[in-house]
Amino acid sequence: MTGAAYKQILAQNLRQSAIEMGLDEFILQQDNDPKHTSNVVKDWLDEKNIDVLSWPSKVQIGTLLNIFGYT
Repeated sequence: MTGAAYKQILAQNLRQSAIEMGLDEFILQQDNDPKHTSNVVKDWLDEKNIDVLSWPSKVQIGTLLNIFGYT
């Protein structure tokens, strides 16, 4: 899937899904897949004033160990 195709999916479904779930405000969470981070998608999200949760490109193993109590 390309960034343009992903943008089209967002354009057709994102706001309507939020409305159907009763969300007046939301923050979009997506990983760092190239289609999610493409300029066409970033620009569209900016134009629509949609906030995106910052997502690190790599999680440190120590963080995971702390979360699951292995330290």
